[in-house]
Amino acid sequence: MDAEQQQLSAQSTDATMASLCTTQTEAVIAKLKKIYKPSVPYRGLERFGVAFLNRFEGSMMPNAMLQKITLVDTPGILAREKQRLNRGYDFTEVVKWFAERADLIIILFDAHKLDISDELKNAIDALKGHEKKNRCILNKADQISRQKLMRV
Repeated sequence: MDAEQQQLSAQSTDATMASLCTTQTEAVIAKLKKIYKPSVPYRGLERFGVAFLNRFEGSMMPNAMLQKITLVDTPGILAREKQRLNRGYDFTEVVKWFAERADLIIILFDAHKLDISDELKNAIDALKGHEKKNRCILNKADQISRQKLMRV
């Protein structure tokens, strides 16, 4: 993995939305250019504005499995004090846009961070109508006691 790809991986844990899809040659797609490539399935994302597009990055690589799937890693849900931050785009509408196009939606929850923020509630509301696609994964469940895990 080169430096640009490592940077993309590290950024996907904050405000960046990252994707991985197939192509004939390896490439890291920088921000605005992604939606204008005819080989990637992101036409229509420009409606969410420059603030969103500046946080949407991806990698492309030749891979047989990626000919059938595209992976998209969304930024984490803002909770508590972080909810006061403004992403600069309508996160809920972006979630809805991807949900309408996805075959499978994997929702990852940290077992020790199960508070329901306004942003999480709105994101879950955006997934209504797509319940059959949703799969929930409880991450870090081994880090809490059995008693606390039963409350989840």
